[in-house]
Parts: sequence; C-alpha cells; structure tokens
Amino acid sequence: SGTGKELFGVGMPKPWTRGFFSPDGRLFACACTDHKVHVVDLAARKDVAAHKQDHWRGIPPLALAFTPDGRRLTLFGGDEPIVVCDPLT
Repeated sequence: SGTGKELFGVGMPKPWTRGFFSPDGRLFACACTDHKVHVVDLAARKDVAAHKQDHWRGIPPLALAFTPDGRRLTLFGGDEPIVVCDPLT
C-alpha cells in the first residue's frame, strides 16, 4: 500500500472552508474566510485570482465548481444568484 508521501505543499491565501480542483488538476478554487473565492495555480504554487461578490452579504459562497472544460467557475451563495466567472480574472 502507498505511504501517502507528501509531494509538495501550497500555502493558502487565507483559511478556507471548501475547495474544488479544476478538471485538469492545474487550479484549486477555495472559498476562504476573507469572503472571497481564491484560485490557486498549483504548479506555480501561488494565488492567481480572487473573486468577491458584493451580493453575498459578507459570507463565502456555499458551493463552487468548475465547468467540465475548466474554463468557467460557478459560485453559489445561498439564496443569491449563481455566478459564473472566468477563474483567472
């Protein structure tokens, strides 16, 4: 059986509550306690974008997911509209 050996670590921008990998495994989007969704480039090991929606009333989104092609990120914040955005802008 495998040992679960750590390959590398990535410092996250803020403590996070939920996250999702892009389909190609290159990006990790995470809802953070700063009320933003941060997108981390895992190969570069850095935060490459942060999304904040004013209508979320100061809470991080409840759900997030990449589209199957990885070109869009969908964010959902409770009773608010679903937001579809470019994960890198």
